[in-house]
Amino acid sequence: MFAAYGYNNPYQNDKKTVVKVVKYNRNRKRQKTAEIKGSASNTFKGIIKTYRIPAKYG
Repeated sequence: MFAAYGYNNPYQNDKKTVVKVVKYNRNRKRQKTAEIKGSASNTFKGIIKTYRIPAKYG
């Protein structure tokens, strides 16, 4: 199972992690983590505020 987490980056800091992808095993133990910084190509350069799912749906 994979989970993706997004982090706000209002000042467009190139060194800040804006997306983190975590791989979990069947027992929900963390196996690996990949972090994408704000400087990773133009695709992630524009991430300023992440999308949030309302509590009633999450």
